[in-house]
Amino acid sequence: MTFSTPTHGSASALQRSPNGSVWLHADGRVSAGAALAVVLIATAFFAGFLWLGHRSERPLEALVRDPAATFGYWPFYGMLSHLGVFLMIATSAICLFAALVTRRDRGLLISIGWFSGYLAMDDFFMLHEAIFPWHGVPEIAVLGTIAAAALLIFAVFRAHFFSRPAIAIWLSGGLLAVSIGLDILLDYSVTQVLIEDGFKFAGLALWAVYWTLVARAAALGTGARRTG
Repeated sequence: MTFSTPTHGSASALQRSPNGSVWLHADGRVSAGAALAVVLIATAFFAGFLWLGHRSERPLEALVRDPAATFGYWPFYGMLSHLGVFLMIATSAICLFAALVTRRDRGLLISIGWFSGYLAMDDFFMLHEAIFPWHGVPEIAVLGTIAAAALLIFAVFRAHFFSRPAIAIWLSGGLLAVSIGLDILLDYSVTQVLIEDGFKFAGLALWAVYWTLVARAAALGTGARRTG
């Protein structure tokens, strides 16, 4: 990939931002403005992490290094949980990318993309379990907000969820509901954790596969159109 400033009226200018500026060319070149924007955003995130470490009085290197290397534990600890997060991040990226390249099911793809992305961040950084409660927001309030967002997506795009192909997403929801129920109803034990996380991982895997196929169908224009 090369970075360059596109010439005016270039036939290779394929994608444009909302203000009309070229950011991607058909041959894969990215405009200098887009490259600079990416670098600035990445730098801002890095500076934010350093600020967070300074404010929390935590070692700065602990925020940027792999935790297994920092704290000396086995790298595969938390593997299943991390794989679940990877699935949700992949779902988010795929849905949001598909929404960029097609108008078909765009609203649904954007909603699922942002929802999956938040769930990934919530799970990975323990937002509803630790971060929000540390800042005075009750866990039940965060969970209620997540549930409300899910219900809103369901209400707005109910035609999709009641279509026959969507049975897979109902099965995914059922698996995740069982996982949540086991977490609430059963006392902590090794068996409880293994069963609960097994249901959770299966639900997330099915969620990722289903929405990947929906995004693919939207991008390729195949299958019956169900939502706007």
